[in-house]
Amino acid sequence: MRLKKVFFEADDLLDDFATEVTRRKLVNKVGIFFSKSNPVLYNLKISHRLKAIRQNLDLIAKDKASLDLVERRQPLLLEPNSVQLNLDRETYSFVPDGEVIGRNADKKEIVDFLLDSEVEEHVVVISIVGLGGLGKTTLAQWVYNDEMVKVNFDKRLWVCVSDVFEVKMIAEKIVESAGGEKANYLQLNTVQNELTEMLDGKKYLLVLDDVWNENTLKWSKLKNMLIGGAKGSKILMTTRSDVVAEASGSVHEHKLGDFSEEEAWTLFEKMAFECNKESENSNLVEIGKEIVRKCGGVP
Repeated sequence: MRLKKVFFEADDLLDDFATEVTRRKLVNKVGIFFSKSNPVLYNLKISHRLKAIRQNLDLIAKDKASLDLVERRQPLLLEPNSVQLNLDRETYSFVPDGEVIGRNADKKEIVDFLLDSEVEEHVVVISIVGLGGLGKTTLAQWVYNDEMVKVNFDKRLWVCVSDVFEVKMIAEKIVESAGGEKANYLQLNTVQNELTEMLDGKKYLLVLDDVWNENTLKWSKLKNMLIGGAKGSKILMTTRSDVVAEASGSVHEHKLGDFSEEEAWTLFEKMAFECNKESENSNLVEIGKEIVRKCGGVP
């Protein structure tokens, strides 16, 4: 019951946040800081609620350990025949210049693994693993658009997977990303033939963004469809879960750490103040920095 209560509190917080995002889009930017809903003060309230949720989860985790409770993972339950992607979470490969804050060392390490030609496996998976909001997708976009990556791969493909890991649908999206026509193939064999023809002998980089699948059989099925590429082909996956990374057979799991306080403040300042003059207000700056400290390096 305690965990259920915390879940509902977290769900309410996300709903409130989504509502606030929508409201800000409708409010004239000039009037935001003169309205009753100051975004910096709102963010401070959100941070307090988030801190309370984290503290409650920590207490529940301690109780779990002291009682020797066993965690059992359940597969994601979907409506029958439902393969609808959550469009709100759909991503793309482009990242604007200056969008990435920090992460230079992370990028270098991942690029080095992608360019490593000594790996013998036919289909090599590299995972970026971290909490939501740490910038896994942004880092993958940055790597995807790196000049060395562009030069070293014949094809670069981007697929947003999200909740539903349906092999045929993912294969269709790979074909579309490779330049094929968008089509709903009736048979898996048909899309397999199309995919094989497109990847045959080509060194490719496939990014699978926002993956949640823990089913090793589904991973094996998808990887078997991707064997036709040249040696050195890689799959770069982003996920929140170590279990997903393990199920995919990743040869390298890159754990994305928290931002430094300086990096977190730079990101906060960019998002909260945008191009306005509020950052010149010392009171607002102090409130913003307090929010950053309370978030502990998690945006």
